[in-house]
Amino acid sequence: MTAAVERFAVETRSAPGGAMPAAQAPEQELIFDDGTADGSGLLSDGLFVATRLTPLMYPVKVTAVRLFFVSFKDRPNPVGQEIRIVVFLDPEGKGSPPANPRFLVDQRVKIPSTGEFVTFPVDGPVAESGDIYVGYQAHRPANGVGFAVDSNGPARERGFWSTDDGASFRGPLEFNDGSTLNPMMRALVRVATPDGPRTEELAVDDGTIETGLLRDGGLYVNRLTPSRYPATVKKLRFYFVRFSSQPSPVGKSVRLVLFRDPEGKGTPPARPALDIDRNFVIPSTGDFVDVPVDGLVIASGDLYAGFQAPNPHEGVGFALDIDGPKPGRSFRSLDGGQTFAGPLEVTHEGGSTRANLAMRAVVDYESAPASEFRLLAERESLDLSEGPEGEQFQVTLLASNGFSDPVALEVKIEPAGAPVKATIEPSAIRPGEQATVKVMSLLVYPFIVALALLLPLLDLRWPWPPLTWSFVDGPATTASPGTCWRFRLPGGAR
Repeated sequence: MTAAVERFAVETRSAPGGAMPAAQAPEQELIFDDGTADGSGLLSDGLFVATRLTPLMYPVKVTAVRLFFVSFKDRPNPVGQEIRIVVFLDPEGKGSPPANPRFLVDQRVKIPSTGEFVTFPVDGPVAESGDIYVGYQAHRPANGVGFAVDSNGPARERGFWSTDDGASFRGPLEFNDGSTLNPMMRALVRVATPDGPRTEELAVDDGTIETGLLRDGGLYVNRLTPSRYPATVKKLRFYFVRFSSQPSPVGKSVRLVLFRDPEGKGTPPARPALDIDRNFVIPSTGDFVDVPVDGLVIASGDLYAGFQAPNPHEGVGFALDIDGPKPGRSFRSLDGGQTFAGPLEVTHEGGSTRANLAMRAVVDYESAPASEFRLLAERESLDLSEGPEGEQFQVTLLASNGFSDPVALEVKIEPAGAPVKATIEPSAIRPGEQATVKVMSLLVYPFIVALALLLPLLDLRWPWPPLTWSFVDGPATTASPGTCWRFRLPGGAR
């Protein structure tokens, strides 16, 4: 960690912790802390911290972020102050945040209390592989808003930090003295195992209309994000309303538009290529109206759907929701769709607030992919040079798309003459369970001296014992290259 972030004393209190629940549960809490804030924390102006969380099964949908807040001694109380919470994904699971991550949740919340985990419900993304990152950003100046940490829980080195508002992250986190830690951040996820063709309604409103707006020739669109890809758009849904003291919009013609942003940048691209651009006659008001769409495929990113009012508007306006689950998803264009501004804000009950239009899309997904599993190692390397007792690490069986069978494990030494002994217990595990791999050197002191002299000359390299797995009562499957690790023998050789 850089000198800009130091260890600060905090008032501590324990919270429920422990291992992650069984993967078969419909909702999981992803945990990589032991539930105890260790009496110190991180405090720095504008600091942005995120934790890498790995589900036990895929696909899962993030439903809530859980954060543990602390009060720092001789600093302002953080209760009531606002923070920015985010969720983003790394589908490849590289072990560190991607550059310029796309924030799939990015919202402001207020800290309600300290000394316990606080749950913030979110309409989060669906992770089909890899890692989920959750985090938040403190103020500039921090004003007592910092980060509780755990320095003795399981699976450390999962925290990362940013000083450029989340454009890039560094880490893993450690204090200036080199000690490692995990931020006390968790996520609730719901197992969303697909079981065949699936239909989803993409909505950013909650079904209630609080207000509306009229604008001559105004073009308004919603940013809609499928939960998985590819997604095929089957229909659009628009909610039309009648405004008091205005003509009825029924029978009036509007211009429907739909376009895509494959990069999912979060705002409409300039001069977008329109996939749909046609007129539609309003049939009724007071309910959603379906407009069929002929199978437009969304391979990645976002789709934007909306309509343009006549000029003059003739009573044709836009129904708005101001308290839905995904604020800041609507944008406006006053030049026919060449450029867009937003997110949309309106005046409501004497104040300015963000609003979303009551516009939706219905998409279909392809059949579910085949069930899969993989092994996740707790550590990437071990040092066997410290003594004869050896070391150990855990491997976790991760599953996706409904895989739930037991898997038999064994560990072998290659080449066969390597002076290493390795065991694994238990010999069979199910998704969400762990096995322990124990590795020890068979060398004794006289050979340690000889090895230390010979290896630098011969430049020998001993690989980790490769881990192989098979289905119980089924055919064996060889481990992929990603499941081979390396160890250090006495004398410093690897």
